[in-house]
Amino acid sequence: MWLVMKYLALAVILLASVSFAQSINTVIVTTDKTSVDLLVAKAAGDRHGIPVFTLPGGELNEDVKSSIASASARSVIIVGGPAVVSADAESSLKTLGYNVIRLWGIERTGTAVEVAKYFWVAGSRCAVLADDTKNPEADTQDGILASTLASNLECPFLPVPKGEVPSEVLALL
Repeated sequence: MWLVMKYLALAVILLASVSFAQSINTVIVTTDKTSVDLLVAKAAGDRHGIPVFTLPGGELNEDVKSSIASASARSVIIVGGPAVVSADAESSLKTLGYNVIRLWGIERTGTAVEVAKYFWVAGSRCAVLADDTKNPEADTQDGILASTLASNLECPFLPVPKGEVPSEVLALL
């Protein structure tokens, strides 16, 4: 499972580096502790041409700092709560002078809802829902497919717990 997560995180970082040909204002950072937050962030980043960087263990390291600086970003959007992206990482980004916005909610579905509200302010013609079983291997495989579909359709990706659509997702839809 960790091997899949590491390859997924590496792929996101490599794809994000392609965007550096031009200067950007915003980057997204998230964790490698859960693939769901990363995949939700990826769909949003793809929709808006924003690179997504993965914080190993939810902590800001020199490689990610360098990547953010290389992107000439002024704003950093954190996807995930303090349990997965540390408060120290957020504080360090602020100290470095970035405008920091944290998008998160209770559980992964709540985080995905907050990401959808932020990145799809005017709404979306679609949304991609996928089971969130809390089984890391199954969720990563299903999530990759769902996130890719969401990226291709320019829709938010919303994980739903065990096939039951929570009221917060219904309200968003």
